[in-house]
Amino acid sequence: MWVEHHGELDITSLKTGYKCLVNFKKCGFFGSGVDYRLEGYIRDPDGNICVELTGRWDQYLQGTWLVDTKDSEKGRVDELWRVYEYNFINDKYHFSKFAASLVEIPDELRALLPPTDSRLRLDKETLVSGDLDYATKIKKNNGRKATTRKKEERILSGRVGTYFLS
Repeated sequence: MWVEHHGELDITSLKTGYKCLVNFKKCGFFGSGVDYRLEGYIRDPDGNICVELTGRWDQYLQGTWLVDTKDSEKGRVDELWRVYEYNFINDKYHFSKFAASLVEIPDELRALLPPTDSRLRLDKETLVSGDLDYATKIKKNNGRKATTRKKEERILSGRVGTYFLS
């Protein structure tokens, strides 16, 4: 499956009235790969273009000031953000450090967690340890158990099939 980021993104600050329009460039059907470029601008509340935006959505975004402001001079170019490679853990899942921290459980926290915490599920811990096949087997088995349990609960409660009646 392929998803191409293209088109316009319109951002409005309800507090200041500034508006930003970012245009993600389209690769095209016969393009030679993905086009990561983006262009855009920031308008002040009066509709005047203040900052021109250029960059690549997978690497960086920079702004060029087109007018003098209280914080910047006309012509100033600032890098607004950049993707840094060292932020990613070099494993087969390519998690960012933040995403990995959501999954990791320090020992001092593990002792405080209730047994129902989803991070303690065996299939998730097996997946994190790298055994994809066993994690998939556990996940499917848990799914079958849950389906069976729900069917049994419906039968015992007498609600079997009543939702199809009008």
